[in-house]
This record gives sequence, structure tokens and C-alpha cells, in this order.
Amino acid sequence: MMLSCINDRMFTTICDALNLHEQLDVTVLGSATERIAYASDIDSAIARILVRRTTQEWIDRLAPQGILCGPVHSYRDVLASPVVQEAKVLTELAGPTGSVPVVALPGSRPDVASVQAPGSGEHSETILAELGYTDAEAAALIAARAVLPERPSPATNGVPSGSRQ
Repeated sequence: MMLSCINDRMFTTICDALNLHEQLDVTVLGSATERIAYASDIDSAIARILVRRTTQEWIDRLAPQGILCGPVHSYRDVLASPVVQEAKVLTELAGPTGSVPVVALPGSRPDVASVQAPGSGEHSETILAELGYTDAEAAALIAARAVLPERPSPATNGVPSGSRQ
């Protein structure tokens, strides 16, 4: 669940709603500047409280008080969402290992896929070059396994899409 505090008044509201006064000395946390020093303690206290109820129970309790909160969805949750299903914004992109379900870009037609999903590492060297990495730096990142090496895509007949030859 996402819980956000954008000003001092909202922090007070969150403290009251979650009974944080029981776990923290909120009298020393009156301003954002003061709270930064105790961010880890505040986050831990809030986490200990939030696990006591479901996300929806907290949203039902906190949102009416003007607290910015909402569920955090996994990609699978987004794809299964009734709102996404009803809006008919799902499409599939063909990929080297099969099709990949995606939410279409606003304004695009969900029934028309315009690009193929890249394979793992398919554009690594191209992206590194665009970011200003030299060939030697890119090779070092690949050797350190920090970046996947480019692999030929079936759609490019064995020629890596980012080939810099």
C-alpha cells in the first residue's frame, strides 16, 4: 500500500489515524526537516501498524480523512483489473519466447501491436551506446554480468538489433 505525507498537517492526521503517538514521540517530529532524521523509525512504526489490516481496510479508513493512500498493484493485478479489462486497453506483443500481455499506450489501438517485445539483452549494447558508454565500458559491464549481452532476435534473422558494426 502507498501512504503519502506531503505536509506537516497531513503528518499529524496520519499520526492520529494510525495512533502513531503510541510508538513515536511525535512531539519532536513537527516538521518535515525534523522527520527526515527519523525516517527509518517512522517507516518501521507505520509498517508495524499497517500489517494489522488489509490494504482495502486501511484505504477505507484513511482516504476519508484526506490521507493520500492507495493499493500498489503487481503487473498481474493491473492486467486482471476490472477497470483495465472494461477499458479494453490490453494488447499483446509478440516476443522471442511468445506473446507478452501489455497495457496499450493512450491513444493507440489495443488490437494493433506496433512493435515486438525485445528479448532479454536484445538492445543492451545499443542502450549503453546511447547513454554514452564506450565499447570497452559496455564490454566490462557485460563481463561483470551487470548487463545482459545482446542476443540475436529471431525477428532480425540472427543479426543483433543494436549491432554497431
